[in-house]
Amino acid sequence: MFEKVDLKAIKKREEGKRGRISKDEKLNTYYRIDGSIKVNNAFVLKEMEKMGLFILASNDISISPEEMLSIRNKID
Repeated sequence: MFEKVDLKAIKKREEGKRGRISKDEKLNTYYRIDGSIKVNNAFVLKEMEKMGLFILASNDISISPEEMLSIRNKID
């Protein structure tokens, strides 16, 4: 969630030109965005619970997924 957002347009002339800007001179427009973000901890925890999965892999192709999981549970 954005707590504060500030958008500022900056107009500059081309590099290498000096002196006063004429009325019909084209200026380059650049934008600067400043802001701060506030983390919603309740939302983050809820999403982390949804993502509670892991990948269990082995080089041994003869082991079934159930066996691999039981071996993994014995280690813990």
